[in-house]
Amino acid sequence: AVISSVHLHRRYVSRPWFVVLLSLHHVLLWTKLHYFARVFSPSKNLLVDTIRIVLDDLKLFLVFLGLTMLGFAFAFFSLFREDRDTEYSDFTNFWHAVVSMLSYLLAMFDYNIFYNSTNPVSAMLLFIVFEGGYRS
Repeated sequence: AVISSVHLHRRYVSRPWFVVLLSLHHVLLWTKLHYFARVFSPSKNLLVDTIRIVLDDLKLFLVFLGLTMLGFAFAFFSLFREDRDTEYSDFTNFWHAVVSMLSYLLAMFDYNIFYNSTNPVSAMLLFIVFEGGYRS
């Protein structure tokens, strides 16, 4: 309610923190919409029940996936510590490494990052282990 009233009154709208808060607000509102959709009859609204059941089953998998991605992000961040001044910015800081792991998981990567690193063999082996673990 506070975020909505601040947005409607146009206070602090140009602040960078407000944009982040507003985007979080939208995600929470859509989540709450799914929460309130529970009151509908299950025979009429199977989508909400299906999403709830799938998310209940995926909780443990998503925790494992997140921890594995964090582990590989730390590994790549440590491996590329000497290459932070190059043109490739995938592992310049830890948050770039985490986002890179997510994009690698979705098969959006460039092999040149590994070939042009200080340790190309280690980088390719670590990448193969990461990709091989999720593709099998």
